[in-house]
Formats: sequence, structure tokens, C-alpha cells
Amino acid sequence: MGLGGGGMLSARGRRVRRLVSGGIAVGLVTGVAVVPAVAEDAPEPDPVSPTAAQPTAIPAVQADQRETLRIFRRARTAKDALPAEAVPVASDARFGRNPHLSRAIDTPTGKGWVVPGDDVVCVVVPDPVDGYGTSCAPTAVVERDGLTVGIVGDDTSAAITLVPDGASVSTTDDADRTTAVRPDASGVVVTDPERTDSIAVRTDNGTSETTLLDFDDLQGGQSR
Repeated sequence: MGLGGGGMLSARGRRVRRLVSGGIAVGLVTGVAVVPAVAEDAPEPDPVSPTAAQPTAIPAVQADQRETLRIFRRARTAKDALPAEAVPVASDARFGRNPHLSRAIDTPTGKGWVVPGDDVVCVVVPDPVDGYGTSCAPTAVVERDGLTVGIVGDDTSAAITLVPDGASVSTTDDADRTTAVRPDASGVVVTDPERTDSIAVRTDNGTSETTLLDFDDLQGGQSR
């Protein structure tokens, strides 16, 4: 799995599918190839020792996560629960994530989830054929830049951006036209990489712009 500015592609017949993220960490994936997008201010990932002690799940959503993301300030209901097959994707085996604190979000491929960890926020997105992909970033990075996860293919193209509270969001198309967009009630913006070149998240700490890749960008194993 790729981190930083690199990428990895996976072909399945004519369909090429991937997740993109402005974060620093990529989790378990089934049926989906995972690579990061290009985010201007994304930090370099810290190396993780394979012998490092596994974290335990956080017992509650952390205070800064509640302050940063409106989705964690609403009460959790039965509708927010991950299905059994998705729980391992967001387990506490990495980052102290707690799948029992998840909140559901709407995505073009079905119900997704935001899952908190120990100073980490993760987004889990269902693959349209099978499996799930997840991408994570430190809470401070999500507070500053948001977190974008996307699925790109010849017949499926979507980017899901979790936006911090108070941020202004805009998209830019291939003709350099900029459009302001409003997050939904969960703080999520859904865009189509076939029509959108990049998404910018502006907060008091600055602006982070994430380039979105469509199927044509990925043909031949090329990414920009």
C-alpha cells in the first residue's frame, strides 16, 4: 500500500478501483486498491515498528474530535453500527480505533462510516462490488485539512471528503472554474472526479487542496 506522494493501482478486468486520501495512513482493504491523493500540506508519515505494542481501543470519542467534527456530537444510534464484516476493517489493531463509536455517513456506494481512534480519525467506504477500504489521518490534520477518500473507476467515480467544522469548501473543474460547496449534515462533501479537478478546504489554519483522479488519470498506471 502506498503512502506519501506515491501510488498503487490494481486492475480487475476493465474496472480499476482505488481509494485516495489526504491523510497519512491507509488501512485494510478488500477488493479495493488504496493510494493517497496529493494534499498540499500532508505531513510525512512516521515509521511504525512491526514489533510495536498494539494500541487498545479508545473508550470514548476524544474531546478534540467532538470539537472538530459535528458528526461526533450527535448521539450514536443503531443505524451507525458497522456490519459484522466491516468491523475488522476498523478494529483497534491500528490506531486505537473503536468501531463501536462509529457514525454512519452517506456515500455513492452505500453507507460509510467515520471511526475515531487515539488521536486519529478514519473513514470507511464500501466498495461497490465487495469489501471495504479505510483511510485515516491524525485528528489535527483532519481539523486543518479534512480527509478525502475516493473511488475511481471506469464505471464508478466519487470522492468523499470529511470536512472540519467551520471550514469553507470549494471545487475546481478542469476549466479552472471554482464552485463553493456546502457539506451535508454529517460534514461530508461528495464530488465526482470525472467533473472535478480538485477540492479545497479552507480553515483558520490555511488551505489544503487535494487533487482528485479520474479513470483517465489512472490508465497506464499513471497518477499526477
